[in-house]
Amino acid sequence: MALGNLNVQVDLATEYILGEKVEQNQAKAYSLIRDAAEKGNRYGQLMLGVCYQDGIGVDKNLSESFNWFVRSAEQGNVVAQLKTGMFYQDGITVERDLKKAFEWILKSAQRYPIAKFSLAKYYFNGWGTEPDRTKAKQLLDSLKVDEGLGKEVAQYCDIIERGDTMTAYEFQFRWIPSMLFEWEKGNVDDAQLTDITDWQLNLGSYFISHYEWDWKAISAQVYSQPNNIDIIVYRMPEPEKMPLCRYVAAVLDRNQHTVRYFTLELTKGVKGKVSDKKPWMFCGVGNDFAHLNFGFYDGDATEQGFLKSIIKRISEKSKKKKKNKKDNRPDPEKIQAINDSICAEGAVLYTAERINWISTDSVLARYRHEDLGGNLIWQPTASTWSAIFYDKDKKNCIFELKFDTKSGAHSLSYNVRPITQEEQAQIKLKTVMLDNAFDKYGDQITYNEKLGNPNLDFVRINDNLIRLYVLQGTVQPNTIPFGNDCSIDFDNNGNPLCFRKYHQSLIAVKTVDDEGNKVVSVMHSHLADNPYITPTDVCNFLLYRGELEDSYILSTALGGNIIHHAATNTTEFKPTEETGKCHVGSE
Repeated sequence: MALGNLNVQVDLATEYILGEKVEQNQAKAYSLIRDAAEKGNRYGQLMLGVCYQDGIGVDKNLSESFNWFVRSAEQGNVVAQLKTGMFYQDGITVERDLKKAFEWILKSAQRYPIAKFSLAKYYFNGWGTEPDRTKAKQLLDSLKVDEGLGKEVAQYCDIIERGDTMTAYEFQFRWIPSMLFEWEKGNVDDAQLTDITDWQLNLGSYFISHYEWDWKAISAQVYSQPNNIDIIVYRMPEPEKMPLCRYVAAVLDRNQHTVRYFTLELTKGVKGKVSDKKPWMFCGVGNDFAHLNFGFYDGDATEQGFLKSIIKRISEKSKKKKKNKKDNRPDPEKIQAINDSICAEGAVLYTAERINWISTDSVLARYRHEDLGGNLIWQPTASTWSAIFYDKDKKNCIFELKFDTKSGAHSLSYNVRPITQEEQAQIKLKTVMLDNAFDKYGDQITYNEKLGNPNLDFVRINDNLIRLYVLQGTVQPNTIPFGNDCSIDFDNNGNPLCFRKYHQSLIAVKTVDDEGNKVVSVMHSHLADNPYITPTDVCNFLLYRGELEDSYILSTALGGNIIHHAATNTTEFKPTEETGKCHVGSE
């Protein structure tokens, strides 16, 4: 088909996406776009990247989206060039590279006004190139007449002319807290909380001329605590005037999805460096940005001292909250909704573990352990799984299992083929995540060797988050291993974000009694810091239950029992007095 006709074909496809002039049909739109893209049409390649980016007629797949944007960009499509630059800027499926981002945006800006606006930010801030604020201003001035961008551009020109400065006070007491409160609302993901480069890109987009601090002095450290709480300590430049901070910290309660913000503030101006012997205040910022003062700080004015003071304060506050469980129990609808979402997560984990089992058994039917170089189990799209085993040279795939969760279709192949570049990238990422997991949290990952080896499963939670589950496996018959389980979240570069321990100990529950009789149901208990079912509870019960239909979880925090029905992977909650007796394992 001629180039012009292919462009018309893609135009028609966009009409099927919009559904304004024709009946909406995203599947047909995707088919038409895919056809044009595979025939080398750069417009079709751009739109195919959009389809994969937004999940239009196909499962969302950002890696595939990036690949098609690059192909279109290389043929000169200015929109694709900008999108490729933004993928490099934000580190989406590729390592963040501001130099490459600048190069692509520079190409796009020659004929695309929106890219010219982005290019002005790069020159102004010196992202991936030498800073040139004169050139940035010239680019913005040239856009003032643009019908779509002119008004916004004029505002930024005024900001540049004023030479706006962001104060350290505004940064520490307004900007960081506002970002944390947006996390609380679900508008900011975990990776953004510790990505200081992302902070610079965010603030730099507002053409701020000067910051009252050196960005190199800003860093973050996550300290995981019991009860699914993380404390992020942010290191600030040494303060020289009140009430600036040496450290600020966020306490993230992941069970309640709430955040608290603490500060270690200087109480008066001091010339030169601040001595630890000078007075400090222990303070914070409330959700309404009110300044909270907890009094003079009497601890060690170091990072560890500040951390200990925070832990002490949240512990004391927790002790004061002695509540009647029945009166303060969440609404049944909330309990049901939370447990339903966890069951859904557990079902995905169960799929990952089953694929692990089946692929391992299948490959060992033809190969010896010593002939294998390793394996990779991952999700190419939101509804598909792939499991491969490769040779010792890590060059060839010697076994492959594919599974589609929507249709249930699956296939096995022992055909030897080269490992693809995408698979190589996933293998490398898996290695990085495992190394980081055991380097940072190795002392907290436990398992019982007599019962069985741990099972490790990677699951993509969303576009920006990958979760590693560590489950206690078992080789003992008639045993369900609850406990010795945890998860670690990673960003797309394999950097660990947080650690969760689901149970404090191992609960090996038997499915037969001492006389060999099958039990009707099984039970284990959760302490107050773990009120709901866990994805690992769901997975291991489905894996090892045999003929059992139900599992009971005694929730001391909720004052009742969560009943997990295996056949439907659903739960129901009943107060303790309404639940019958069964075999109990305690945490």
